[in-house]
Amino acid sequence: RAWAARQPDAAARLAAARARVTEIAEANGLPVENLLTPDTLRRAAWQPPTPLTPETVGELFRSRGAREWQIELTAAAVTEAFANPTPTPAPAPAGNGDADAPAT
Repeated sequence: RAWAARQPDAAARLAAARARVTEIAEANGLPVENLLTPDTLRRAAWQPPTPLTPETVGELFRSRGAREWQIELTAAAVTEAFANPTPTPAPAPAGNGDADAPAT
């Protein structure tokens, strides 16, 4: 998508974190969007906290309305995914807009 062209590092972080959050949701029998809202994950991937730690990621999630149980399940995994993202897939053809960009 457009993220891969404009912000390849953010796109890689988002892809890696989505995979981890999906794994956690499935392991706990939860819909992914109930574990962490897609917008929260996109915003975190676009501009991760500095320093990048489970605590700072948890603070970011908390500021976006995540509950403590959601933070406990996801903050460490998302931190790891952001620190070691998978390679970014090839950019999609133009014209898709910024569907993955955070809403402003």
